[in-house]
Amino acid sequence: GDKHSREINFPIVHNGADDNASGVSIALILTEMLQKKCKDLPYGITIVFTSGHELGLYGANFFVKENESLLKEKPYVLNFDMVGRLENDYKGIGQLYFRVDDDHFWDTSELPKSDARLDIVVKKLDSPLDQTSFHQQKLKAATFSTGIHPDYHKSTDDAKKINYQGIYLIYTFLENYIKSIIGT
Repeated sequence: GDKHSREINFPIVHNGADDNASGVSIALILTEMLQKKCKDLPYGITIVFTSGHELGLYGANFFVKENESLLKEKPYVLNFDMVGRLENDYKGIGQLYFRVDDDHFWDTSELPKSDARLDIVVKKLDSPLDQTSFHQQKLKAATFSTGIHPDYHKSTDDAKKINYQGIYLIYTFLENYIKSIIGT
């Protein structure tokens, strides 16, 4: 119930099942996939977990400042923030947002493409996310998200509301997308 809650002065635990346990879970399972399938890459892959983006991107800014040598490789930066509430339209297709800064550095051929079960929507950021710290270093940075919902920053962001089949669908999509951009 602190200043970033939508239930201000209501002292109750905010479990954060979607924001951002869902993003952490996607990152962890993708890490496992990368360890198994990308051992022979000619470059390293770094997995980073940050905090404090609502307070001013503290975690991401610190990482960028302290790891300039890693960033010289011109990596792709993929952020996973709130990927647990995929909703399907009447055709059974869910929307997954690929959020980028206005002047992003992505070539159109590198942008993720929709498939039969996911509609990928390239959307400009309306406020800074962790990716912004990397974007400011002229890196290809984006956030995958299923979007804001009524439980955002509330105590009602609970595990029972997560779409686990949707997370698996997103994971499968991301696994294929990451393999395509890193060349495995």
